[in-house]
Amino acid sequence: PELRKDYKLYIFLNPFFMSREERRAVDALKREGKTLLWFYAPGYIDDQRGLASAHISEVTGIDVTKRGDRELMRCMVTAPEHPITAGLETKHEYAVKPFGYAATDCLHPTAFGPVFQVSDPAAIALASYSDGQVAFAAKDFGAWRSVYTALPYMDSTTLRNIATFAGVHIYCGEDIILDADNRFLMVHSGYDGERNLTIKLPFRKKVSDAISGELLFEGVSAFDLHLPECTTRIFRLGKSQ
Repeated sequence: PELRKDYKLYIFLNPFFMSREERRAVDALKREGKTLLWFYAPGYIDDQRGLASAHISEVTGIDVTKRGDRELMRCMVTAPEHPITAGLETKHEYAVKPFGYAATDCLHPTAFGPVFQVSDPAAIALASYSDGQVAFAAKDFGAWRSVYTALPYMDSTTLRNIATFAGVHIYCGEDIILDADNRFLMVHSGYDGERNLTIKLPFRKKVSDAISGELLFEGVSAFDLHLPECTTRIFRLGKSQ
C-alpha cells in the first residue's frame, strides 16, 4: 500500500501469496499507462480459496491455465517483431538455468512446478513452449499494460526491452553495473575486462567527475566512456548553461 505510484514499470518477481490489501494496492497501479511485469505465479495462493491458476489471471489480467505438475521450463521467441522481443532471433530460448553448484540442486531445482501457460486469445504471444502453447505474453488494456511470463527467468535484453516498452529511460544498452538519480550516475566495470560504453542521459546535462570536480562534458545527452577492468566512476549531473 505504501508503494510509490509514479513509476512507469513495476516488476513482480515472486508474490505467490497476495493478501486482499496487497491485491487492492496492486490494482490501484493499473492506470496512467503503467506497465506491470509478472513472473511465474503471482497471486496463485489465496488464504481463503486455496491454489488456482484463475487467481493468476485475476491479478495479471491475462488468462492463465495450469499446464502440469513438474517440468524443465523452456520456451522460444515467436514474435521477434514485437518491441519486447526486438533484437532477438526467432527460436531465441528462455530456459530455467541451474546455479552451477551441485549443493543448490535440491533448493533450486531446474525442473519444478506447477507449470502454467497463457490461454488468453486477446493477449499477444511472445514466446511458446515446444508444443506451441504460449509461455510469455503481453496484453494492452488501454489504461495499463500487462506482461506475463510463466517462466521465473528473463534475460537482460528482454528486460531492457520491456523497460523501453514501458517508457523507462535506458542509460546503457549493455550489461553493466549502473545506478543513477537526477544528480549522480555511477558505473562499475566488474572483473570481466575493460569496457567501452555509450551512456545516454534523459536530458541534456553538464557532466563532471563527482570525485575530482573536473568538467567532462557540457550540455550532452550522451557520452562515450572507457572503463578499465574493476573500475568505478561516479559522475555529477548538472544543469547545462
